[in-house]
Amino acid sequence: MTKEKFLARYDKLRLDEKKNYKQIDALFLNTIESEGIDFFIKNKILSRLARCEKTIYLYCQTCEKNLDSLSRVEIMALFYSYLHLSKVKKARAILTLLDLSNTSTYDEVLSGLACGKFVKKRHNPFIIKYDLTIKEKIFYLIEGIDSIIDFIKTGYDNFLLRHIYLTILNGDRYAFIGPFIKEIFINTAIYEINEYNRKVFQHCLVHEYTHLYQNQYYTWGLLKEKKEGSVWRFVNEMFADFKAYKFLGVLDRYAVQSNYCAYHLINSKTFTIDDILYRFTECTKSTKKKLISYRFLVSFCMFLIDKYGYDRINKLPAASRDYDHGHSFLKYLILYFGCDIEILLRQWKKNILTDHKPTPSQCTDDIVDCFKVEGVDDKSIILSYSAKYYLSVWDNIITYSGERLIERDEVTKHKYLKEGKFKIDKQNLKFGELDVFIHFYQYSQYYKIDLVKYI
Repeated sequence: MTKEKFLARYDKLRLDEKKNYKQIDALFLNTIESEGIDFFIKNKILSRLARCEKTIYLYCQTCEKNLDSLSRVEIMALFYSYLHLSKVKKARAILTLLDLSNTSTYDEVLSGLACGKFVKKRHNPFIIKYDLTIKEKIFYLIEGIDSIIDFIKTGYDNFLLRHIYLTILNGDRYAFIGPFIKEIFINTAIYEINEYNRKVFQHCLVHEYTHLYQNQYYTWGLLKEKKEGSVWRFVNEMFADFKAYKFLGVLDRYAVQSNYCAYHLINSKTFTIDDILYRFTECTKSTKKKLISYRFLVSFCMFLIDKYGYDRINKLPAASRDYDHGHSFLKYLILYFGCDIEILLRQWKKNILTDHKPTPSQCTDDIVDCFKVEGVDDKSIILSYSAKYYLSVWDNIITYSGERLIERDEVTKHKYLKEGKFKIDKQNLKFGELDVFIHFYQYSQYYKIDLVKYI
């Protein structure tokens, strides 16, 4: 058995993992029996063992014996293996070896795994592990999961995993995937029990499943240079959000909100085209920047759909196997779209600034009943709102002082609320007035708040 022959066989089988899972297991086990574990070490494909349930324990044991010689990918695979096996102490020890952008998220998940009382529930293809202390909320959120399964069966180029491991915790931070053993981790403390938050949870689940789907095709050395890694992250997140809103049946309606948010962020230079091309990954290291940057993903996706058609965008990951891209994501995008991604981004920017500027006279929908000053101290002003819909401070509310877009900080724990609060730094209120745009799907409202006496 050669490395090339093994990888060719494995890559072909994993494109239909549900159908071929027994052959995948046999490929790993037979190769270990005939060639030994050294075959994987010598050929620098040891981390492949972390992708198979039958060999994940052997992978951990082998790594523990060779910890000093592991590559970064192998260390990452070891961390995710420990996470999957709920080996919290070992996972935490490995985490210290990795310089990850979302270490705080992993820390919270590890703490949740250590402190929670977990049970498993099977709902094929999902194997759900959840914290028993929040059983009522979790059962409410996963109600209707059959509709997600139906969408998965039909919406992903016939891609269906045999098992999707779903771990649900009671933490505050956001979701992520374990890319090796196909696992999704979702924190739920930010969700209240209501129908809108169930849809937000479903959006999150479909978004993360889409990343598992993308990983079937985007397995190249994508992070060799900064631009390639940044664009790869941006396009991956764009596609995952596109699929999630498509599942919810609100893609066209949400595109209106996303276009307006794109205008606010681009026109104010909060985000630039260079941020997307070279710094998108760095921007997502900050929770605030991440929440802001995700707001315009659907806007760019809909621009591409208008230009190339829905089917072409929907086939973006799967089509990569049909192009001679030389393991370059940037080259693949040029081949697929017929032009450089930078040209497309600059065309999109021009379209946004020309055609999607929200003005007070346009924004007359009834979304927020009122804003009130709830508290004032030396540094900040706390504002509360009462709304017709469930709003997020980061998703739906945009604030300006004069021409300058200014940041807001959440005060309430839950993300989407009809009765919520946010905080404004007094130093940002140069003119004593706050101009507020509220965007909720196709609805928009403009509100001016006089804060002169509070600064």
